[in-house]
Amino acid sequence: MKTPDFADPIEWHDGYKYSVIEQDACKHNLDFAIKAFKNPSEALDAPQSSIYPRDDVHLGSKSTLVCFSTRFFPPPVRIRWTRNGLNVTDESTLSQYYPNKDNTYNQFSHLPFTPQEGDVYTCTVEHKALQIPKTITWVEPQVKVRSVKKSDGSHPAMLICTAYNFYPKFINVTWLRNGQKIKGDVTSTEKMANGDWYYQIHSHLQYMPESGEEISCVVEHASLKKPIIYKWDPSMRESDKKETLRTDPGAHINTGLYTEKHWSVY
Repeated sequence: MKTPDFADPIEWHDGYKYSVIEQDACKHNLDFAIKAFKNPSEALDAPQSSIYPRDDVHLGSKSTLVCFSTRFFPPPVRIRWTRNGLNVTDESTLSQYYPNKDNTYNQFSHLPFTPQEGDVYTCTVEHKALQIPKTITWVEPQVKVRSVKKSDGSHPAMLICTAYNFYPKFINVTWLRNGQKIKGDVTSTEKMANGDWYYQIHSHLQYMPESGEEISCVVEHASLKKPIIYKWDPSMRESDKKETLRTDPGAHINTGLYTEKHWSVY
């Protein structure tokens, strides 16, 4: 992105001649500083990079993936994209680098895409502070919320929230009851590898059902623009138990009923 031109630029007719003189002075000062400070090595800060969708993702609908590199020095970074192993960098754009207050830089790359089931996208970041390029893979988790034990009135019911086929490994799964985070009666497995580079995790909630309450599973993952809420609906037909109501945090209107195949890219 180019900044707009300034209006009414100043003309300095001897500017070039002056700049040549100052360039010689700068080289002299640089040589002096290198000797005085014993030729210090160049400061290097490796980029911290992530990949995420600009908007909520729906299969077959156009969207944009963002590869964001931050806190690196010196600029710039180089970014390459793949879709299912094929190089699609030519379809992407790379922003200008932007400074932070600590003298490091940020840079963005955008890739327009239409998600299809089974697609895998990666962005690879190259920078002189990295010994080898860093590749980040974008794979949204698939999520199911289902009942594994009903309450008999004296013993609690149990729900399980399963997130699977996601990458990278780091994920956070929590529960809400009427909009409030549940701190007790929750047990979760470790994040387990599927054996195909992807991971899964299972979170169990024990609770005594109450009329009119709302139970939800909240999933946070690097592939998601923001945490997603998956509502448990005990009134759903048995054949629809695999389906889960997905809404955005803070939403006041339900967004509708979706099966995993309607929104997931894995």
